[in-house]
Amino acid sequence: MLVADKTSFDDGIYTAETCFTPSYIPPKNRVLRKIMKTARKRGHFLGTLERYDRLVNLIPSAHKTFFTSPLSNYNLNQHPAVIGADIIHLHWIANFVDYPTFFPTIDKPIVWTLHDENLAYGGFHYGREREQYYPYYAKVEDAYCQIKQSSLAQCKDIHVVALSRMMKDFYTTHSFLADRPTTIIHNGIDTDIFRPLDRNIGRQIYHIPEHNYVIVFCCVNLNDRRKGLAELVEAISKLQRPDITLLCIGSGHFNTNLPVDIKYTGPINNPYLLAMTYSCGDLFAFPSYQEAFAQAPLEAIACGLPIVAFPCSGMEELINADNGVVCQDFTTESLVEGLREVTYKDYDTSILHNDIAQRFNSTVIANHYINLYNKILHP
Repeated sequence: MLVADKTSFDDGIYTAETCFTPSYIPPKNRVLRKIMKTARKRGHFLGTLERYDRLVNLIPSAHKTFFTSPLSNYNLNQHPAVIGADIIHLHWIANFVDYPTFFPTIDKPIVWTLHDENLAYGGFHYGREREQYYPYYAKVEDAYCQIKQSSLAQCKDIHVVALSRMMKDFYTTHSFLADRPTTIIHNGIDTDIFRPLDRNIGRQIYHIPEHNYVIVFCCVNLNDRRKGLAELVEAISKLQRPDITLLCIGSGHFNTNLPVDIKYTGPINNPYLLAMTYSCGDLFAFPSYQEAFAQAPLEAIACGLPIVAFPCSGMEELINADNGVVCQDFTTESLVEGLREVTYKDYDTSILHNDIAQRFNSTVIANHYINLYNKILHP
């Protein structure tokens, strides 16, 4: 595994720092360094990545959103892990893989697992954000789209992995990937870690009354509008049940005047602690507007929680009558109906866990990839 930032001690994970070349190296001569500093401040002698980064930085903060680049200062083709590989398997590569130097020069098969919609656009990662913010990013967005298109056109041996049927349908109609072979392989989890645990341990830690009905919500940033926490809080308030506690996992706090009991765990990076936190709940809510195939719902169901979710990508493949409800649409009213249906129904935690273990266990998913590798190498 080749990464930009290594956070573990695994010997099989390598950093690409030896392949990194800074955009600008100041000259040693002091006078020349001062001249160059002034010239660069005025926009001269900038590299392509620097120019586009500067344009993005000029966008007012009120109009900014998550936006990444297909350009980088990494020349990954020189790394021994890339040179020695039989197959290159790409995952989330924004701001890391430099499209113009990477794709035209790779002479081996590429498997690319797409985790969002970024490849369909320039720097945006979902269509919803692109529709809203395109006018502010137009120049850079159009340039990035052109860079991606010209770079990928020179790379023929790409096999796409979509995380869900909805994502496959989205990408097979896109000009970048319309003629590429595509396989659906879902995300997987370790179901030995994510399993039903003693619900009272988590409730004691988070000071939740033993008999309260606990709805769990999880995302990286609780204030990310795409994740739907505002809609969930409104829906819970309409249930008018004072015994409901909303347990939020992630960074930040959500400000509301609605009469909803909300408790915050902060971000949880330890999978064992995360499994214990899921297990103290009664239901997992996933009112997200856009996903590829989210990890948190898999983990929560494996821990014995039924789920209520908006009909975003992957939910139709994950949720069935035995483990939860997919809402009819992306409205608060539909979410209220889904919550009502699940909160008044009994679910068997062992059935929930075993279903995820059979379909999405990490070993099962790994075998799907092994089969794909063999198919590519030995057609």
